[in-house]
Amino acid sequence: EIGGITMHAGMRRLDDDPDTKVIVLVSKLANLDVMAKILSAADRLSKPVVAIFLGADASLFEGHSVYPAYSLEEAALKAVELCTGKKPDAGYTDEQIAKLVSERVSALKPEQKYVRGLFSGGTFTEEGMIYYTKHNKGAKLYSNLKTKYAEQIPDHNNSVGHCILDLGAEDFTAEAPHPVFDPMLKRFKKEVADPSVAVITMDFIMGPGVAADPVTPFAKECKALKDAGSNLIFISNVCGSLEDPQDTLAAEQMLRDAGVIVTKSNNESSKSASVFLAAL
Repeated sequence: EIGGITMHAGMRRLDDDPDTKVIVLVSKLANLDVMAKILSAADRLSKPVVAIFLGADASLFEGHSVYPAYSLEEAALKAVELCTGKKPDAGYTDEQIAKLVSERVSALKPEQKYVRGLFSGGTFTEEGMIYYTKHNKGAKLYSNLKTKYAEQIPDHNNSVGHCILDLGAEDFTAEAPHPVFDPMLKRFKKEVADPSVAVITMDFIMGPGVAADPVTPFAKECKALKDAGSNLIFISNVCGSLEDPQDTLAAEQMLRDAGVIVTKSNNESSKSASVFLAAL
């Protein structure tokens, strides 16, 4: 019924803004008729438009002039390329990921079989599940979310199998603040203590108004586990910019020093975890 009025208004304002070179549309997949109207409106804009509608396939973009993307990372890289004329660094290559996996998997115990995803919000959670579903077709996924990409766990307090959790969902925030304000170290410790866990993925959200230092408590835990000889594999990305009040680069380095595999995006984290999942 709303018809995407806010996105329509935003597109018009950015098209009129002399400082805007490229417009990026970001959304989860919504009503297909509304999405089609949004794309038709984007066709009439004077500036290049990149569109990422999580869960959409190529058929949605047929007949439109927008640049389609199928991950947040792909949308960002395409926008930078259109804006600067240069392709930015995309992070780990497939060969580098394969090498990381072979080095780390060999040290795991036989009972370590599962990947656990601890996400701060629903968009990254869904992007991760879409990637796993596409690239690990034989793997059974669980989540606290009600979604077509995974089976819902009976109790959000207890993970089972390969479990992808949205810690910002209402079942968690009914009991505690949203993780962007108060990162859920308690749940991290619970997953770490599970002997069947091999890989834990995490994301950290930087910016004004969120936790002043979301990374340090987790980095300390990972460092302590590493120093104690733990073979758990941690993968993380930090979502932030150099202008955020937190020091994004220092946070990434702190995680690396703690033995965490630090990626450039949630999609790259999901890609890395997916290769681990296939090897377990």
